[in-house]
Amino acid sequence: MKRFPILIAVALLMLVAAVYVHPPQPLPASALFPQSLMIPGPGAAPGSAPATSFDVGFDFRNTLAFVTDPSCCAFEANIGQTADYPTTGTVNGYSVTYGWEFCYYNQARDRSATVDPRIAGVVYIPNGNPSIYGTFRVDLPATGIYNIGVAGGDMQYSDVTYFTAEDGTTPFITIGPLNTGAGQAYDAAGNIWSASAWPASNVMVSHTFTTTIFRVIVAGTSNGSGTGSALSNVRITKQ
Repeated sequence: MKRFPILIAVALLMLVAAVYVHPPQPLPASALFPQSLMIPGPGAAPGSAPATSFDVGFDFRNTLAFVTDPSCCAFEANIGQTADYPTTGTVNGYSVTYGWEFCYYNQARDRSATVDPRIAGVVYIPNGNPSIYGTFRVDLPATGIYNIGVAGGDMQYSDVTYFTAEDGTTPFITIGPLNTGAGQAYDAAGNIWSASAWPASNVMVSHTFTTTIFRVIVAGTSNGSGTGSALSNVRITKQ
């Protein structure tokens, strides 16, 4: 009868040894959580996780070499009356599709190389005819809350600007007439600043987009005959 306790003890020792040599392996994350709750980490391939940020801008003037654009913004070429949407490129590290959907009588100018590069130049579009306007479009990565920056002004001449910002085809900013003197620039909220004050003072407007299409429409009004609308910079950010 004494053999049974000895056999049991030997069996227990063998079991402990097996567990020590071959410990149980942890379960993979996919076995613990639903796949829909697994979010790729920082090392995941681009595009594998929902967009969490976006920051792109466009500077309007006549020539690329006139000033050096900041990293957030790309030079938009003087295209006259030829639409260039869709143009796809990399701006501030983001792949983005953008361009003029419609442009009639767009006139790009280089104005001052000593001010902030974003307001160094201008696209000028005459007022007074609803058929004369420009529509600049940026495709967003997703719907949601974005901050919209719009700047315009001529460092050498006065302007009377009319512009509308749209979510798809729905306006959410409509400003005009906005009177800027030489050396001044306006912002998306309709404030007018000196060229030196604009970089630190300009106000962006927050909007919850229900589409992924952002448009800025410049001029296109029967008002302001003999004047022109000015656009120098557009910027869209999402945090």
